[in-house]
Amino acid sequence: MSACGGGGDPASSSASSSASASVPAANSELLDSVKVTPGEAGKAPTVDFPKPLNMPQIAMKLTNEGSGETVVAGQQVTLRSASFNAQDGTSNGESFSQGTGTEILLDDSFKAQAALPYSVIVGAKVGAYFAYGVPAQPAAQGATAQPASIEVYYIESAKTPPPLPTLATPEESKQLDSDGKLPSATFDDKGVPSIQVPAVDPPANLVVKVLKEGSGDALKSTDSANVEYTGWKWTDPSTPFDSNYGKGSPFKVTLSGGVIKGWLMGLVDQKVGSTVMLVIPAALGYGDNPSGGQPGGTLVFVVNIQAKA
Repeated sequence: MSACGGGGDPASSSASSSASASVPAANSELLDSVKVTPGEAGKAPTVDFPKPLNMPQIAMKLTNEGSGETVVAGQQVTLRSASFNAQDGTSNGESFSQGTGTEILLDDSFKAQAALPYSVIVGAKVGAYFAYGVPAQPAAQGATAQPASIEVYYIESAKTPPPLPTLATPEESKQLDSDGKLPSATFDDKGVPSIQVPAVDPPANLVVKVLKEGSGDALKSTDSANVEYTGWKWTDPSTPFDSNYGKGSPFKVTLSGGVIKGWLMGLVDQKVGSTVMLVIPAALGYGDNPSGGQPGGTLVFVVNIQAKA
């Protein structure tokens, strides 16, 4: 499922910080033959189209009008999806029968990253279905070739999201640590970190725990920095979901945007040379039920700020 998901480096944001992206052509005529018949609750719809269906370009079309409230910018929508091989109609998977759908925040970041889906979802009504046509992808860099696909999305719900978490003060962070409510970190003989997470609920707000304070300049929101990092899910501290520690290839983070909000908020004002732990609530990371294989829930990062970039 690709229309409303994001991929790439898990330290990277699923959306750019820019909100000025132009809306690409919808090419909706390529999907005129796609017919969607809603299924029963908990079941994927029946999707009919001539096979093979030629899909030379990305295309998107609202196929079924909804009957609920109109979706507006800034809301959080829950989507269900089903994907089909455009050549023979076989299923590539669906989320209608799963416990939860994919949550998407219709903010400026999503608008910049996914301008076409944003333009279709905002203004549609809850209960609507829209189809997304994806051209075939040739084999590249070791990845196998992928046939064209037809993805169908259902707007299950739309709601105003709760206020975003805030950044805990240094005093609040120290108190949480003193109370045993923050993870601890250890480093092996190669300097690679691991963490131990206490058996408590994660903090509600973003927490920065300074593991080692550097002596360099404090980072500003306009700075970029080269960093080493390792990231874990709070619920799975034994298995990092991503790391570049010890690989000799620092990650360049731009603090004006391009990474998750928890990084933007947590690294500003930290000194070059510092190693910090970021405990990031889901709302400042990828959400509770992200798409594209990104980690959900509260995240924990250990970040070594090597230098300004």
